[in-house]
Amino acid sequence: MMIRVIIVFYLLYFSFGAHSTGEDLLVTIGETTTKIASPVTPDGYPDYLAALNTEFRGKSTPQNNLVLGICRIVGPAGISPELRPMFFKALGIDELPQEGNYLIDLPTYQRQQLGTFDSSKLTPEEYSAKSTQQQDDYSFVMQNPWSQKSHPTVFEWRVQNQTHV
Repeated sequence: MMIRVIIVFYLLYFSFGAHSTGEDLLVTIGETTTKIASPVTPDGYPDYLAALNTEFRGKSTPQNNLVLGICRIVGPAGISPELRPMFFKALGIDELPQEGNYLIDLPTYQRQQLGTFDSSKLTPEEYSAKSTQQQDDYSFVMQNPWSQKSHPTVFEWRVQNQTHV
């Protein structure tokens, strides 16, 4: 078993070593060997990721790309910080700032309104009751008709987020 692992290691080592040293390509790039002849990586092999991005992008532009529209509404928080530069470059725009005028979901808004516990303002029971009330409000408005009068905090949240509709 150990001999097989060593053999596989050497095969992988030498095959990748040939690529990284810029030696002659192991295949001829063209229609007979691959459908993707360009773009190519620095070592001369097809850049399959770039080719797939180009293929799937199609006629999409920053002006008509749904993903970009959603990112402009909700912000880049859901995209890994390490991937953001590559992600936005692929979309054809500069990276969106972390902070901005982005849509705030209702639970986040409610947490902001509640704030952190401050014993000089509320007892633990009062704070807990307000938190429970927010959870109940959220559950109610997601399943039932509601009004500004019945749920003023939810209405305030809705007004603040109207620019994103």
